Amino acid sequence: ARARALATPGEIAGQLAELEERLRTLRTTETLDLDRRLALEITAAAREAVLRLQQEFSSQS
Repeated sequence: ARARALATPGEIAGQLAELEERLRTLRTTETLDLDRRLALEITAAAREAVLRLQQEFSSQS
């Protein structure tokens, strides 16, 4: 059961991509827009890192 509770890198990347899309379409105030853009940058960087790790692990197999 515990093994199934862990998400695969592909699932994590997919979830981060969904979060990116939500952040892109989120309507905010001008004051909060900087926070939204920062969250979007962090999310995109996290997704890219997960995909790089996934590629590294798959090339080692």
